[in-house]
Amino acid sequence: MTQPKQSPEQSPTRLTISNRADAVGLCNRLNDCITSMTEVLSAETNLLQEHNTSGIEPLQPEKLKHTRAYLKDFNLFKEHAALVGSQAPVEVNNVRKILGAFNTTLEQNLLALAAAKSVSESVVNVIAEAARDAKAGPTCYGANAHVGVEGNHRAAAIALDRKF
Repeated sequence: MTQPKQSPEQSPTRLTISNRADAVGLCNRLNDCITSMTEVLSAETNLLQEHNTSGIEPLQPEKLKHTRAYLKDFNLFKEHAALVGSQAPVEVNNVRKILGAFNTTLEQNLLALAAAKSVSESVVNVIAEAARDAKAGPTCYGANAHVGVEGNHRAAAIALDRKF
């Protein structure tokens, strides 16, 4: 009887490395995980560059899943680095190459996030400045029944909706 195919986070993984097959399997899992994380980050970066922020939220569970799997296997890799390096040198080199591509994608993603944050901050500052400059609300009688005080303005209320 065949076993149903399990997803990477459901499949049992060895918590120790004792031979070449374990080392190669660990490197292959890391390669798959890093490749998947790179694809998700690339998609997120594209959405940021297209100003499609509503498409970013659905990617977050996928990012979290791959990050957890990566951290689990990377910790195992660090714990058994000498053995993995001696048993699977070619595979370790492949992990390094894939990590290089991931780091490039991560840098692009961070730049896109910084740009989006900067634009958002600028928009909020412009709105806050406009509200500060606006005369809002009723004027009040002051001393000697004078209406309002020259230069005394109340800020207008602003409501922002995070969903588009």
